[in-house]
Amino acid sequence: LEEALEESERVLLRAPMSPSSHSLHARVLWELGEADKAIEFLQEALRMYPFDGMYRMQLTVWLMELQRFSEAVRLIRPMTRLNPYNDGVWILYEQARAGFDHARSPRGRRARRACAVCERSRRRRRPAAARARARAGFAFGDRLDLTKGCLQ
Repeated sequence: LEEALEESERVLLRAPMSPSSHSLHARVLWELGEADKAIEFLQEALRMYPFDGMYRMQLTVWLMELQRFSEAVRLIRPMTRLNPYNDGVWILYEQARAGFDHARSPRGRRARRACAVCERSRRRRRPAAARARARAGFAFGDRLDLTKGCLQ
């Protein structure tokens, strides 16, 4: 990994305005365990190219791994409007929201509403949102019984 770090630094020096070079360097830093630096570099890549969904989704995943759920929710929320039929975006959004609620309250208010929200989404003909909300409920073991009826 040390060689990868040196190479990513060289790429960053050759192309300092490239979001891809920042993303590559962030990935190497993340693998080396330097999470805060990795997040800074990925945020910089996102500033350079704000409409890239992959940078946004990767940053959301990393923030959730660090249990920084409020930042993750703010970061992924715009993607639900830009791409409402993408299951992956909805899953990340709902997991970040569920994690945020779970972190604030041991029982999590979100779990009590998960099934009702899935029902409304399905009735509004937004199947991606309904499936994602149901799957997000399954991500937390204590919510399993509350979302059982949501998947059809």
